[in-house]
This record gives sequence, structure tokens and C-alpha cells, in this order.
Amino acid sequence: MDFETPVIYGLEFQARALSAVHGESQTIDFLVGTQTLKHDNQVHLLSYNDEDNSLDSCVFDFHPGEIWQLSACPAVRELCALAYSEASGDGSYRRTAGVYTLPTAQNDTRASTSSEHSDLSPVCDLRSEQGERGLVWHPTSEKNIATFSDKTVRLWDLAEAGSSVTATWDTTKVEELTGSRQSITQLRWNPHQNCSTLVCAFGEDVLGWDRRQPGVSFSIKKVHDTAVRDADFNPNKQYYLATAGDDCCIRFWDIRSPDTPLLQMGGHTHWVWSVRYNHSHDQLVLSASSDNLVVLHNAGSISSDLYGPADDETPTPTEFEKSSKQEDGQIAVFDEHEDSVYAVEWAADPWLFASVSYDGRFVINHVPKESKYSILL
Repeated sequence: MDFETPVIYGLEFQARALSAVHGESQTIDFLVGTQTLKHDNQVHLLSYNDEDNSLDSCVFDFHPGEIWQLSACPAVRELCALAYSEASGDGSYRRTAGVYTLPTAQNDTRASTSSEHSDLSPVCDLRSEQGERGLVWHPTSEKNIATFSDKTVRLWDLAEAGSSVTATWDTTKVEELTGSRQSITQLRWNPHQNCSTLVCAFGEDVLGWDRRQPGVSFSIKKVHDTAVRDADFNPNKQYYLATAGDDCCIRFWDIRSPDTPLLQMGGHTHWVWSVRYNHSHDQLVLSASSDNLVVLHNAGSISSDLYGPADDETPTPTEFEKSSKQEDGQIAVFDEHEDSVYAVEWAADPWLFASVSYDGRFVINHVPKESKYSILL
């Protein structure tokens, strides 16, 4: 059924970690991780019911510490990877990561009760001396995860005996060449070319690493006026990258010609923490900000829907094709949050998305019907 009424769910604690679950299933699921120092943290499995526009929830306890980032396994629905902070013996906190098994409501009825929750079951640690600040699962493989610390990206192989680092990339060499002293703030896989490339947000710049060769495969300088907070590759056009930053805007780039952005969009009045392409219709792009807003943008002029299939020879659209599509810009602004929105994710259903704000409010929203039918018809 077509709904446009948002669905709001309140978590018990603060939160900033969100991941859509894309494995094979008849349900539309999201994972949300909490961030509190006073209590045991939690992972909430939230399942959307499209028949009555409602949510079912299962809650699992996570004892080690605050959850900073969460990534659902693309192939095995019961697996998730968490970047979190844990207390050390001297009272300080250290950032690390690990892979966990998520019980399902069918396997453990305690998960759906408010008084008693199941625990996540540890599978393996992803630990290094530098600590792990964030992570992202390989787009198609349950055996590979990428993590990052301040200066280093690591690729992990998950085997039956545990986890092992298969490759590392140290950005200190980049600092030596540029004189810039920055830290990695975000990491994303490029889903194209056998997922051989990753991009990291590095201060005001973005850097690309092709794991088949050493060094920087591409770089874009001064992507935003201040820090870059997030990046996402177009799922249908292999060289197109969207970025979000502290200058309140999102920008779109062709990594082959990085001197000038293809497109820039506003709509926010504070830092933009998250940007996401729609998996099926790449003219639809979401952004989330600490101005408490989620914005749905139309980037039709640079989408595969306009230009055709992704390849190296991109044809120029005719004026008729341009006029037949919605103009670039904002489609809708969603204001259900009352605190900074740190994450937004598309669901497996391309017309549905979720966001989470720091006060623990989780919201499901829908692409407006007018935009949906303009794409379909």
C-alpha cells in the first residue's frame, strides 16, 4: 500500500548508528545502535510492516560500550559489525570493532520483551593498536570488512578461525606529500569494478584507494569548505560520487575530472552528516544534518535514468529528455526529528527510508507519491 505518514519509534537511549538490512527476506528491516555511558547499550532490530504502516521491534543488549557505527552484513542477515568504545582499566575509553550474531525474534522470544533482552553473540574481534573508529561491510561478501583508524584503512578477512588483516593503507604518506595533517572520518566501498576501490573522507579532501595497487588511486581536493562528513558512490554510474560536509551542502563529483563538482545542493543550515544514493533510482539522494532535518533531493540531470546505462561513453541528453524530468533540487524536507540527525539509510524497498537522531528518535519516511510516479510512469 502507498503511505506517506511517517512512522516514529523512540529508543530508550541516545543513538547515531543506523544500517539497513538488505539480505534476502520478505521483511524491511533496519538496525539501530545506541550510545550511552550510564547503561548497557542496545541494538534494535526494527521491521516495517507495509500493510498497516507500523513497526515491530526486537531489542538486544550490547555490554561493551557506546556504538558509534553499525554495518549489517549484505549476505547473512544475522550478522552485523559494530564500531564501539570500551572502557579500559584506567577509566579511559578505547575505540574498537567486532562482528556479532544477531538473534532473531523467532529464535529467542526474550528479544521482544522490554524487561529482558538477549545479548549479541560475539563472532570475532576487529582490533588494532591504533583502534578502529568506523567500519563498512563489503557490498556483496560476508567475508570482507573494511575498518579505519585515524590514519589507516584495514581490510579484514573473516574466516572460521577468526579475523585477519589482509591489506592496509596508511595515509601518513599522503600527509608527507601534501603537508596536511588530517584524520579519516568516513569510509565507503565503490560497488563497481569488483568492489576494488574504497574512498575515505580525509579532512577537507576525499582519497581513493584501489586495493589492487599501492598509493592513492584518485583524490579530490577541497571537496567542502571545512570537513567532509560522508560520501557515497552512485550505484549505477561508476565514477560518480556524492559528498556531504560541514559547509551545509552536498556535492556531486566525477572522480575522473575532480576539479569542479558536477552539481551542488543545499537545503541545510548546519553540518551534513550523511548522504545516500537510492539503490535503484539514483536521481533520488538523501541527506541528514544536525539542523534536525532530512532532505530528499532530485539529481536527475546527472543520473543514469537520464543518461542511460553506466559506461565510459556517456551520451549527452537531448533537450526533450531534460525537460521531461523533474528539475534538480529539493523534492521534500522531513522535519520529524528534534535533535541532530546523524544517519539516513534507504530500505530494501526503494521508496522507503529511515533516519535516526541523537535523542534516540527513529523515523520511517516515504518518497512522495508525485515523485514516485514521475519516475515510474
